[in-house]
Amino acid sequence: MRLSVTHAEADQIRTLLAAMPAPRRAQLGTGPLDRCAALSSEGRCQIYEARPFVCRTHGAPIRMTQNSLPVIESCFRNFVTVVPDADCVLDQTTLSALTLTVDRAEGGDGSRIDLAELIASC
Repeated sequence: MRLSVTHAEADQIRTLLAAMPAPRRAQLGTGPLDRCAALSSEGRCQIYEARPFVCRTHGAPIRMTQNSLPVIESCFRNFVTVVPDADCVLDQTTLSALTLTVDRAEGGDGSRIDLAELIASC
């Protein structure tokens, strides 16, 4: 799984990694290639304090457009017996616009940085 982050998110992750003890930092990115580079062998996020926005919203119901129709997707473990309230659904277009706005406000250009490469470079 290859995740990418904004420049603003990358700055936060770099700050966290710089403060992390070297042995703990050395464990990052050593897991299977089909997993996020920030996960430990136990499946725990090693950069939780600075985790990217995509991780912070994981599992929440998100409205996306597929084939010009709105589709609401969420983690298959959530909302097994109930339907999410309409006011709890996050809109992907709005999330993307807000993420871009924050990135540009922090000096980013809207491009994305590969998380595994970022971790490897620190």
